[in-house]
Amino acid sequence: DTKIIEQKISDPLGREFWATYFLHQRKVEWKEFVTNFYEFLQIELPKSFYESLEEDEEYDFNDNNEEEEEEEEEKEKEEEEEENENDGASEEEGQFDDRTRLFLCLKAMLVDSNIHNHLSSSSDEVEFVHISDFGKILGWFGPLDVPYQYGGIFEQIQEALTLECFHGKLSSDDATKLLSGEETGSYLMRFSNNSPNSFCLSIVNNQNKIQHIVIPKQINKDSNTCYFTINSRSY
Repeated sequence: DTKIIEQKISDPLGREFWATYFLHQRKVEWKEFVTNFYEFLQIELPKSFYESLEEDEEYDFNDNNEEEEEEEEEKEKEEEEEENENDGASEEEGQFDDRTRLFLCLKAMLVDSNIHNHLSSSSDEVEFVHISDFGKILGWFGPLDVPYQYGGIFEQIQEALTLECFHGKLSSDDATKLLSGEETGSYLMRFSNNSPNSFCLSIVNNQNKIQHIVIPKQINKDSNTCYFTINSRSY
């Protein structure tokens, strides 16, 4: 089991997380995954998540005892009051608060098959997170920090999903089809399907040919930060 985790997840803290909570599992239910993931990162889940749990009577909230649930409810009430004071938008008005939006973006990457529908309502079917998908997401948007630091995986995923040029897991063939007939300089960004932990820039070059440029992601182990390399230049 540990060998599988090492094969599927390159991020050290990602490996630690999966081994701690799901050592003998290759896929886990989304609700169980996200509850433990937020706990591991030492951050609070959005209130909308707890509201959805209240509607699901069959869900076992990870063996939390009654005292912990009461404490969590008190925290949620306090946070709700703060959010009502500080946030101009409310979910009742058809908008998402920042915490919920980050939550939904993470879910889009790990669960939804079409990442462009990242703000769609969840289905009634049981949703799972696979260890391989978790490892890929960490490869693209990691590394993890514990406790979680602003600007980490959540904000990076949200930023990617809000870019019009970002097309996620689009294949090179489909990228070529989308760019065919477009003017010089037209481009799109996507995940590289052949190079782990890398993105790919598909662009119409000066010869009106579609070029696919792999953008490798590198990790600075000393500072636990990442950078990208394009034409031998780092960013």
